Amino acid sequence: MALGRPIAELKATAEEIRRDSNRRKAEAAARQRAKKLAAMAADPAPTLRKTEQLVKERSVDACEQIATLLADLREALAGSAHADLPEQQARKLKKDNPTLLLRA
Repeated sequence: MALGRPIAELKATAEEIRRDSNRRKAEAAARQRAKKLAAMAADPAPTLRKTEQLVKERSVDACEQIATLLADLREALAGSAHADLPEQQARKLKKDNPTLLLRA
């Protein structure tokens, strides 16, 4: 413990360090997500293939992953000429797999 520093000051410094660390982690996560969405927008085919693979698993977890992938793809393609691609894929998956728990 640093001599001459009140406990309140040490706690405040620790809190400031914690907030700064959390802010940096959030910024890094946001940058990583932006890169992921940019990659999806540049080439949506791998994401579509992944949904096709996941649907074969026939599990709740796979359905949740499909929904997440299609939601991310929708965000990535928003405002582009291919903005309807995620919705089309959801409809196709639902048509080809009538018991699938996706909303088309």
